[in-house]
Amino acid sequence: MVALWGNDDNHECLSPLRFLEASKNLLAALQLLCKAPTESAEPTHSPTSSSTNYAIEYEKHLSYFKQMDDFEDTFAIWYDFEREARMDILMGNVVFDWVKYAACVHIILQTRRAVEYGSHPSRSK
Repeated sequence: MVALWGNDDNHECLSPLRFLEASKNLLAALQLLCKAPTESAEPTHSPTSSSTNYAIEYEKHLSYFKQMDDFEDTFAIWYDFEREARMDILMGNVVFDWVKYAACVHIILQTRRAVEYGSHPSRSK
């Protein structure tokens, strides 16, 4: 994502559409890199030989965000969490956990709504 659209530290470098495009490209690259070695090759340690396959975990990660009802409207709100979770998967630190993602994103969205509601001019009396 960085090579094509610049710094990915925040959502401003990517539109939701560009995010999906870059994410699909990253998934395709991971799938190629995580392919099992050919049968004639010597067995070696690879992501496919461990209990975690980066491509599979990232595909689950991406699927979670793509299925969100208001994906485009909330992209800027949850992007920081998505980036952190993506990096954790790519570093091999964690595997995808639907329940954890749902809880984190729910908290992020609720907090944002509470801040917006609390800062509404008619509420600041």
